[in-house]
Amino acid sequence: MLVDGKCMENGQPMQKADEKGRFVRQVSRFRNWITPDGSAGPTGKAGFKTEAGRYRLYVVLICPWASRTLIAPQTQGT
Repeated sequence: MLVDGKCMENGQPMQKADEKGRFVRQVSRFRNWITPDGSAGPTGKAGFKTEAGRYRLYVVLICPWASRTLIAPQTQGT
């Protein structure tokens, strides 16, 4: 398994747990926004300018949050 650019010997998930064994979600590394003019989005971090055909959306169907993305209407050329 490749984790942070390094091959790991065992294929165990790298999920973190607290002292009671409960799942602890990792902080997202992706907080930039795609905005019409490239300005910062709601998080305040600099964004990327909207360019038709530049961006691709990849989802993993096993992810329970992916359905939100797949349900949202997809527009082209915006």
